Amino acid sequence: MSSSSTYNLERLSVMCVDDNRDAHPILKALLNAMNITDIRFCLDTVEAYEQMERVRPDILLVDFEMRPLGGLGFVKLLRRDPDSPAPEVPILMTTGHKDELRLAAAREAGAHGIVAKPVTARGLYESLAAVIDSPLPIIKSQSYVGPCRRKRSLRGQEKRDQTDGVIEMNEFPANELDLARAG
Repeated sequence: MSSSSTYNLERLSVMCVDDNRDAHPILKALLNAMNITDIRFCLDTVEAYEQMERVRPDILLVDFEMRPLGGLGFVKLLRRDPDSPAPEVPILMTTGHKDELRLAAAREAGAHGIVAKPVTARGLYESLAAVIDSPLPIIKSQSYVGPCRRKRSLRGQEKRDQTDGVIEMNEFPANELDLARAG
């Protein structure tokens, strides 16, 4: 995403799942600063799953470490359970320990990415923008359920126009993310 890109996020709905009550007002303030007002908070993954049976958020923020079911287990459950209320919802995990092992575990579980704690406005916005910029279809196989990880090489002018020479596949059902992208 270029630093000049901005999105109208006011129609997005976000569910934050974090067992730390002190994180809720911080996340709410950061999301409100981005004009996101449709925000739901859950103290555990059981509550989140039950709420998602009634209301599907556009984006889910899930803390990595929670009880009784941790964030990784919750992401796996959402992606793999045949009765999941929202198997394709974009998921960003939050953690105070952003390292390659956690990033790999989050991706293997089916998350779109990680937001480092303490969460900053810039970090959160860039993570949300990455989901909007590169919507990914959910791939279902025996060994993996989650966002598509395939990349293809670019040629000619396309390659010169990209900073890293690859682009993600961009197919995802129309929803509020598409509206945010349209601005």
